[in-house]
Amino acid sequence: MAAAGALPRLALGPAFEQLSRTGGYGGAGGRYRLRRQRAQALARCLPARAGPAPDPRSAHGGHRRSALYRRSGRKALRHAHDSNGAAGETRFCHDPRVAFLRALGDAGTPDVRRLCVIGDPVAHSLSPAIHRAALRAAAIEGDYETVRIPAGTLHERIAALQARYVGCNVTTPLKEEAAALCDRLDEAAGAAGAANTLLLSAPRVEGWNTDGEGAAFALAQACGVADLRGLHVAVLGTGPAARAALLGLAAHGALPLVWGRRRDGVAAAVALSRAAQPWDFGAVDGVLSTLPPGAELPADLEEALRGSPAVVDANYGARADLGERLGRHVFEGLGMLIGQAAASFRIWFGIEPDIEAMARAVNFRLRGGVA
Repeated sequence: MAAAGALPRLALGPAFEQLSRTGGYGGAGGRYRLRRQRAQALARCLPARAGPAPDPRSAHGGHRRSALYRRSGRKALRHAHDSNGAAGETRFCHDPRVAFLRALGDAGTPDVRRLCVIGDPVAHSLSPAIHRAALRAAAIEGDYETVRIPAGTLHERIAALQARYVGCNVTTPLKEEAAALCDRLDEAAGAAGAANTLLLSAPRVEGWNTDGEGAAFALAQACGVADLRGLHVAVLGTGPAARAALLGLAAHGALPLVWGRRRDGVAAAVALSRAAQPWDFGAVDGVLSTLPPGAELPADLEEALRGSPAVVDANYGARADLGERLGRHVFEGLGMLIGQAAASFRIWFGIEPDIEAMARAVNFRLRGGVA
C-alpha cells in the first residue's frame, strides 16, 4: 500500500512540557478524576450480561452463571493477574462482563483494547510494562503484548494484526516495512520513511513516527533544559530511528549534526532538514546515539563523546553498553522509550497518559519485577 494523505504532526503534550520543566516524572494532578471519568465512560459501553438472568433466589441475589461463563471469568482473572499484576499490587478484574470478554479474546469491543509491539527481537522490550501501566492508570481495559515478526514478513502478518489489535508499536527491523504498508503517514513518518506507531483501524492502516518526540524528550532531560531551541545536538547513525530523531529535534528548534559510517547515508539524512549538517566532532550540547550495541567507534568519535556534556544511548538495559565502553556516564534510552510511548498512547486513545505511572513500571521491571 502506498502512503496517501498526511496525518497531523505530533507535538509534545503538557505532560512532556511539565517533565522538561521539573526534570522528573512528578505531577499527578487530575489523574484520579481521569480514571473515574474513563471508568464511567467505559461502563456505559459495556454490553448486557452474558448467561441467564440474575436469580433472586440465589444466596447473594446475584447472577447464576453458566459453566462456560464461570470458567471464562476465572481464566480472565488469572490473565489479569499474570499480565497486569505487580508485587504488592495484585490486579483482578471485578466486573464479570469484562472478565468474560477478556477470556474470549475479543479485541473489538469497546471495553477491551489490545495493543502490541512487533519486531525481531522483542522479548527484551519494556513496552508491555510501560503501556500496561498507562492502561491501568487511565482505567482502560486492555493488554499489551510482544509479537516477534522477522524482517521481510510483515506484509504476511498485517491482516492478522488488524484482526486482533487496535494498534501497535514497531521496532527494529520493521519500521521501513511498516511505513510502506500504511495507507496514510504523518509528516515525520513520511519524511523518515519509517513508522513506529500503527493505528490498525481495518481496512486502513495509519502510521506515525514518534521516535523524534522521544528523542527530543530524552535530550531535554539529559541536557537539563526545557527548550531545545538553538542547541547543537549530534545524532549517531543514519537508520530509521536516527532519521526520525533528526526530524524531531529539528522540529523542536535544535540544530542536528549527523555522523554515520557511510557518506551517502549521512548525505541522505542531512537532506531531510535544512537545519542539519554533518558532524565533524566539534563541540556540541548533547549527543544521541542510535548505534547498535557493540558498534565499533573510531578513536576521534570516542574522544568527542567523552568530552560531550550529555550523551544519550537509545539502547537500554543490557543492550546499553556505550557508557561502559566510554568510561563515562551515559543516559540510557529509557527517556526516549517513555517519550515515544506517551506519544503513541495519545494517538491510540486521544488522552494524556500518566507518565509517572509509566516510569514507575519501568523502574519496577528493571528491578526484577513483572509488570
